[in-house]
Amino acid sequence: MAIQTYVSPTNSLGNEYFEIFMGYVVDPIRVSVVNVDHKYCSSYSDPHYRTFDRSYYSMMHHDYFVLVRGNTKKGGRLEIQTATSICSDVSCNCAVAILEQNDLVIIDFCQRTTPRITVPRRKLSSGTVIHEQYGYRYYVYTHTGVLLEVTLHSRGDYSYMDISVLLPSDYHNNTMALCGTASDDHSDDFTKRDGTPAQSFEEFVDSWRVQEGENLFIDHASIPEVPDYDKVYCNCPGDVSDDPTIFVTLAWRRGL
Repeated sequence: MAIQTYVSPTNSLGNEYFEIFMGYVVDPIRVSVVNVDHKYCSSYSDPHYRTFDRSYYSMMHHDYFVLVRGNTKKGGRLEIQTATSICSDVSCNCAVAILEQNDLVIIDFCQRTTPRITVPRRKLSSGTVIHEQYGYRYYVYTHTGVLLEVTLHSRGDYSYMDISVLLPSDYHNNTMALCGTASDDHSDDFTKRDGTPAQSFEEFVDSWRVQEGENLFIDHASIPEVPDYDKVYCNCPGDVSDDPTIFVTLAWRRGL
């Protein structure tokens, strides 16, 4: 695949130096695209779960839970928590919080007609974006490639959300919690927070209830910060100074 750019002669910015670049055509850049298997987890409806390694189960408890907890060898930190509440005679997700490195975003739809979106800790890092679509779907793209998708629903007196998580390869085999381990082996999905396999489904669920002091919705001010790091998106073999090839890792999902 080749990418070529062209500078339009339309000077919409009013820059006095713009004429220097009028009509300039940048030399083509070759891009080698390497597709990798991305990891996808979802918690939807009342709620049903699909783990990163395609285990399926339902969980009807009302509480705060850890959906994803991950770390990378490069120092990345990821935590996604959900709040579930009574939804008719079952339970539903009504709020979600994502902490990636030091960026925290909370989407709260509990007993609300419109969502409340907050960034309680600090200004988001460059590259972390919150995007609204159609008024009921929200995307949080983190600067390291994690994607959180939230779709809002209202049914009678109840408001709830469907939650999906798309992981970049850095977090593969480096996650735990309700979404599983992202290890390509669904047999270890039901692992407790101490790293041991759960002996029952209830033991697994109870292990991932949010504990005192780690609640992203309530305790965010006391959660310690971690060093920021610059994500390396590709490793170019050898000296590529004379080779305009960029190795890019892309994860694609229908509808984004």
